[in-house]
Amino acid sequence: MSTISIKLYVAIVLLFCSTNFLCAQDSLFVSNKFDFGEISVAEKSVTHTFKFANETDHPVIIKSAYAHCSCIETTWSKEPIAVNDPGYVSIRYHILGTGTFNKKIRVSTNVGTHYLNVKGKAVRTK
Repeated sequence: MSTISIKLYVAIVLLFCSTNFLCAQDSLFVSNKFDFGEISVAEKSVTHTFKFANETDHPVIIKSAYAHCSCIETTWSKEPIAVNDPGYVSIRYHILGTGTFNKKIRVSTNVGTHYLNVKGKAVRTK
């Protein structure tokens, strides 16, 4: 294999890794998905807390946790999370009507960007 072919191969692998198609992104969180299942619109809102343990070799700082929907509120560990200490991102989903929902929350930290996902189905109860 020529030097140019090897360089091209490495460039393609790096491109795929950077876009998360070929290489899985390490997740900071114990679980990055949560399914509320069926929930009643009468509840008005539901919450879930995503937890993690800092298994890196330096403090983790959550810079932001953001969803592209005003129906999601986020709170998170504001202080740096020391090595081996727990941290969290909590979400509150405001139920605006009936139907299914599937929302992504982008969490920016000093160790990378992580994505959380919540979904469910809001139904009317009799």
